[in-house]
Amino acid sequence: VNILRDLQSDARRGRVYLPQEDLERFGVRPEDLLAGRSTDAFIELMQFECDRARHYFDRARQALPAEERRSMVAAEIMAATYWRLLGAIRQRNYNVFGTRVRLARPLKFWIALSVYLAVYLGRDWRGRD
Repeated sequence: VNILRDLQSDARRGRVYLPQEDLERFGVRPEDLLAGRSTDAFIELMQFECDRARHYFDRARQALPAEERRSMVAAEIMAATYWRLLGAIRQRNYNVFGTRVRLARPLKFWIALSVYLAVYLGRDWRGRD
């Protein structure tokens, strides 16, 4: 998620962490990232990458036994925070150029509290964007 959020600042440092095959598949050049071009191809690439990230979150969560969720509450809070960041990226139509995608501190606090309670009550926090 950090890679997706920080595309422009990383490109300015000469770093592109997205797989080259993904860039080629969607027709996005590293120069496009540096220039901050939010083209249709870029939006499709970002949608693909965000969907993949969500898929990996789901797989990781399924691999975590229910009886271990309480001991992993910090990891659950981090997962929920990054899940919400993906939602924020999507709400901006995948445009991560310009102002950095962030979550407000009160929202982060709310995420932490609600996930903590959900984990300790045996409920699922997922699906909240």
